[in-house]
Amino acid sequence: MKTYFLCLAFSCSLMACSKIEDLQEKKLDASKKQSLYEVKYGPKTRHTLNVCLPANRSTNTPVIIFIHGGAWLFGDKNVHDVEMSQFANQGVACATINYRFASSITQVRYAEMVQDVRLALDFIASKSDDWQVATDRFGLVGQSAGAHLALCTSYTANADNKIKAVVSWAGPVNLLDADQLKITGGPMVAKNLVGADLKTKEDSLLYEAASPYYQIHAGIPPTLIIQGTNDIAVPYVSVTRFYSALQQEGEAHQMITYKEKGHLWSGETLDNARDKTIEWFKNHL
Repeated sequence: MKTYFLCLAFSCSLMACSKIEDLQEKKLDASKKQSLYEVKYGPKTRHTLNVCLPANRSTNTPVIIFIHGGAWLFGDKNVHDVEMSQFANQGVACATINYRFASSITQVRYAEMVQDVRLALDFIASKSDDWQVATDRFGLVGQSAGAHLALCTSYTANADNKIKAVVSWAGPVNLLDADQLKITGGPMVAKNLVGADLKTKEDSLLYEAASPYYQIHAGIPPTLIIQGTNDIAVPYVSVTRFYSALQQEGEAHQMITYKEKGHLWSGETLDNARDKTIEWFKNHL
């Protein structure tokens, strides 16, 4: 009986979400800037997104997906609602998404989180006619752990080339980097993300697979890296090595350095990051 009521409650919750989405979509007008909230893009509880649609949009309007940080353990999409609205003011649609967290209980690891990002992208593409957005003009941007997922998705889950550009705000790029491994708490967080201690050759292969550094290849989307020199969570020197590897694949990539800035930004630094990000996407989407 308990199981029955739990299933019933879950079904009612899904129906309520569907009704809310339907009600929001009925109010859509492509001539106006509009936002949709708590839209379900998949079957899991964390599969929700917000999206802000620009005025005068069409099925050629590009879409930016913003991915929140939180060490792959916590965080919420709503933290980037400000960017979502600001980017829409520049004529692009912008979504902020939740994704499943890394966990030994649920066995969610980096691969499943990349799947979530890609699932959100494909869902948004399926809404092209209803929302008046493009099906194949996507940019990914994230902060910290979200930046890591943006890079991983762009480099490993983009066979159809729908992701045209990517931006990293202070994202971890190499889980095997010696300086990254020295970060307090870093090995524990990485173990939770990957699902293994770094003890054997097999373990190192798992860490490589979860590191954007080892996924660089010809044809990856143009990548903008934004990084502070005093970041205590993602060592600046680790990111410079990543950028050097990017440069070996061509000149389509760029790095912006914030001197004496840390892992999280505010004020003029944050404003500059937003401006540089939207400029990057306007140039590449």
